[in-house]
Amino acid sequence: MEVYSEDSQPLSVHSRLTGVGKFSTYDAHYPEKKLSVARFEVHHAKEQAQKLGPHVEQLVEKLLLTDYPLRHLRRVQGILRLAKRHPITVEALDHACQRALSFNKTRLSYIKACALYFVSHGHRPTLLAPSRQADTVHLHQLSIHVETEEEIL
Repeated sequence: MEVYSEDSQPLSVHSRLTGVGKFSTYDAHYPEKKLSVARFEVHHAKEQAQKLGPHVEQLVEKLLLTDYPLRHLRRVQGILRLAKRHPITVEALDHACQRALSFNKTRLSYIKACALYFVSHGHRPTLLAPSRQADTVHLHQLSIHVETEEEIL
């Protein structure tokens, strides 16, 4: 793909990329003002995440340490904005980010749902195996009845 300026001068040439999530934008292609604002936003987002909890910080770092940090900047801003919403507490947001890291689900909708669940229900209960007595059999066993022709008749 070729990119030209308004006066038909070639600016850049990119090979066509196939697949989802492929980018070929260079920092030099962004206007300087937008690039400086974006860099400030990334730095500011990392500082805010550090104040909100260790798991929030880990999630923000994971999203922004990709090859294209600007791609995830809006998602990071949304995650950080959740802490300012009334029903979602900082503890709930940190718990939701821990879940997001555990299951590799970094979508804003998942994190918001986890945080809201935490606010209304608290920590998810720990699953325990049921305790059973050793002499109790909990499996169904086949009982084989041999029926003779006499019993059937």
